[in-house]
Amino acid sequence: FLIFQSIIQMEWAEAEVTLATEAGREMARDPFKEDLPLHMACERKAPESTILALLEANRDAAAVPGRYGGFPLHLAAQQKLSPKVLVSLIRAFPEALDQEDDAKHLPRDYSQKNDLSREALHRPTACWIEDVEKEEYMERVDRKKLLLQEKIQKLRVALQKVNRRRDRLHVFMEALEPRLQSQRHVLERLAQLEVQLDQVHETHQTHIHAVTERIKKFSASDEFSYETDEEEIRMRSLMRRTYMQGVQRQYEKLVGRTDAIRHDLQHLRTELAKRRVQSSGTSTSTSTSSEGDNSTPDVLTETSHEETPSQL
Repeated sequence: FLIFQSIIQMEWAEAEVTLATEAGREMARDPFKEDLPLHMACERKAPESTILALLEANRDAAAVPGRYGGFPLHLAAQQKLSPKVLVSLIRAFPEALDQEDDAKHLPRDYSQKNDLSREALHRPTACWIEDVEKEEYMERVDRKKLLLQEKIQKLRVALQKVNRRRDRLHVFMEALEPRLQSQRHVLERLAQLEVQLDQVHETHQTHIHAVTERIKKFSASDEFSYETDEEEIRMRSLMRRTYMQGVQRQYEKLVGRTDAIRHDLQHLRTELAKRRVQSSGTSTSTSTSSEGDNSTPDVLTETSHEETPSQL
């Protein structure tokens, strides 16, 4: 392995370059003759940066005993490494302070030249454990804070999207209101035309009945007897013909008005169906349907000039 070869040959720069890669960090977890790379580096008095890089790549290595039963802290204390290395190893696994190696030595048994190193080794293990627990607790709190901040940011983004959708919906409803109002007017006009159609139909039936009754009276009247003089017969015939022609014209006029109202009703129903289909579409169809809405007033204008049944 590259990492073991670099440590054995004490090529520390190359070892640090290897540890900077994903493959190098995986190598830091592989043992070699019961020793991990961290044990080998402490035993060979590796530079502080190399040991810290190995510890960062595999923090659990501080809690693994080597081939002589010693933890990396034993080897670092024995080789009198820097206080920063000793403190980092203690924080990674404080219980190693109370563990003996195969020679029955504790890390505290090895003499140190540096006062900070001696102070770190002779500090009670419980204090180190408490500090580590506090640090781990604060790290967990920081991670939770970070997660909460990310959630808050996501919620803010979601809220902005909801607000934008609400604004678009409000604009759409404002654009839809005139079309709905126009449809209500069309429906009202349609109802009025239906009432007019019923009135015209009723008037038409009344006139037909009246004409039929008059014809029966003329046919049964004694005024048309053969004893009446010729001039009176001609006058009565002319009056009857004139009356019948007037009735015929009125009848044709009623039929024409009825057909026109039916045509208007069919046209309005067609327009209303188109508007209902268009109103169920997206906002893109709103601009297309506006042309269809503009045609409705023309129909209403045309029908408004027609004569009502009362005028007939």
